Amino acid sequence: MAKVVLGLFESRDSAKQAMRALEAEGFDRQRVEMRSGDELLQQAGTQPAHEPAEEGVWAGIKRFFSGARSEGRLSESGPQGLRPTDALVTVHVEDGRAERAVEIIDANGAQDIEERLESAGVDPGAATESAAGSGRIGGAGVLPDSAAGAAPTATTAKALPEGAPTADPAPATAGERRIPVVEEELRVGKREAASSGVHVRSRIIEHPVEKDVALREENVRVARTRIDRPLTEGDAAFREESFEVRATSEEPVVEKRARVREEVTVGKETRQRRQRIKDTVRETQVQIEPLSAEEQHEFAGYTGEFRRDWQTKHASRTGLEYEDVEPGYRYGYRLAKSGRYGKAEWATIEPEIERDWAARGYGRWEQFRDAVRSGWERARH
Repeated sequence: MAKVVLGLFESRDSAKQAMRALEAEGFDRQRVEMRSGDELLQQAGTQPAHEPAEEGVWAGIKRFFSGARSEGRLSESGPQGLRPTDALVTVHVEDGRAERAVEIIDANGAQDIEERLESAGVDPGAATESAAGSGRIGGAGVLPDSAAGAAPTATTAKALPEGAPTADPAPATAGERRIPVVEEELRVGKREAASSGVHVRSRIIEHPVEKDVALREENVRVARTRIDRPLTEGDAAFREESFEVRATSEEPVVEKRARVREEVTVGKETRQRRQRIKDTVRETQVQIEPLSAEEQHEFAGYTGEFRRDWQTKHASRTGLEYEDVEPGYRYGYRLAKSGRYGKAEWATIEPEIERDWAARGYGRWEQFRDAVRSGWERARH
C-alpha cells in the first residue's frame, strides 16, 4: 500500500539536507516534496473555515496539524504546532520502503511531531483521525492505514496512508519529458586546523663572568736607624725580648645568589577574522523557446548529418552523446538562418556568439562550442 512519510524540520536547510539524503538512498526525487511552515500557515489563513478544504495529501497534513476531523473542513484555528520557519517534507513511497524513509528523515534532524502537537494543545490521536480518516496513532508515532493498523516505526517522521486523491506527481505520459531543475547550495563550515605554535624548553647553561674588587694588603717593614746618644732610664738595657708582627691582607670571597630577572609567559590569544570563500555552484537552467512547424521540419533534415558530424569528430574526445549537445547544433542552425552575421568568419564572430550563449544560460560554452560552430557553418551553405 502506498504511504506518505512526513518529516517536520526546524529550517529549510535541514529539510533540503534530508531530501538529498533520500535521493542518495534511491528515493525518486519527483516523489519528494517540501513546503514551508509559513506557506501552510498562509494558505490556512486565506481559506475560510466554512469552505470545503482542498483535497490530497497536503490537505490531510493541514487537517493533521489542526486536529480537525475529516469531514472535508479545516478547523477554525488552522494548523497548530507549526512555525513559519519550519519545513515539511513528504515522501511518497510503497509500504515496504516507508520504514527506511522514516529512518533517513529521523537521522537528518526531524522534529518530534507528537511533542509539537501536544505543546500546541492538539491531541495526536485526533490528528491521526483527521489525516488518515480512521484509526489512532501508534505508540511509536506512525499513522496506521485506514483499513488496518500499521506497525509503529518512528517518533519524529510519520507515515500517512496515501489516499485516492493525492498531490503526488503523475508519471510522465507518452510524449512528455521531465527535466529536474537542480540547484547546488554553497555551505561553508569550520573545523580546527593547526596553523602556528611555539615549542618551549628551559635548560641550564654556564657562561664566564668578571667583576673587579678592591683588596687591602699589609706588608711588614723592618728599618734600622744608626743613632749615638746616652742610655736613659726608659731604655731596656741588656734584656732579652721576643715578639711577632703579622701582616694581613684581604682575599676575595665568592658567593652566588640566585635572583629572578625575567619571566617568560606562554599562552594563547584568540582573535576573529573574516575570510571570503569563493567557489562555484551548479544549477539547472531550463530555456523554453517555441519552434515553428516549418523550422522543426527543416532542422529535422539536418539531424542525421549533425549526428554523424558529432560522432565522428567530437564524441570520442568529449565523451558526450549527440543528444547532450543537440541544443548547440540547433542554436548554430538558427543563427545561420537568421542571416545576422552574413558571410563573416567564425573567428571574428565567436566572441560575440559566446557572450550571447552565456547570456541565455544554455550551459558551458566549452562543451557546446564545436556543436554551435558545426551547426552554423552547415546551415550557411
